[in-house]
Amino acid sequence: GLWAAVTMSLAESPAQAAERQQHERRVLEDALLSQKLDVAWSNAVVEHLKEGLNAQLMAGTQLVDAQCRETFCRVAVLHKSDEDMAAFLDSIGTIDDFDNTEFYWQREPKADGSSSMTLFVARQGQTLPNFRMQ
Repeated sequence: GLWAAVTMSLAESPAQAAERQQHERRVLEDALLSQKLDVAWSNAVVEHLKEGLNAQLMAGTQLVDAQCRETFCRVAVLHKSDEDMAAFLDSIGTIDDFDNTEFYWQREPKADGSSSMTLFVARQGQTLPNFRMQ
């Protein structure tokens, strides 16, 4: 799939990076909330994710929530370790609904080495809203 990951350019200070990430997340959240909920697609995404996590033996990754609207979804997962996060990112493109789609993700590390991740995933044939700071 096409990945739009959170990266920090060398010209960007940590404060600027945090501000940019906050802006990007707010734009995506607002766009998501402006669309109608698609319950059937949300349920399908949850099932496909659960099947994919089990099939890939990703015991270190837990699905927290998935909410899909008309053109994209927000998915929240927890990873026990950086290795679990890397395995998840490596294999998510093989899960139904997640192949050949556009992604954007943000990660919040926790003190114990675990992390929470929020992914925004475009519906197949759609793109994510323009969330870049101008």
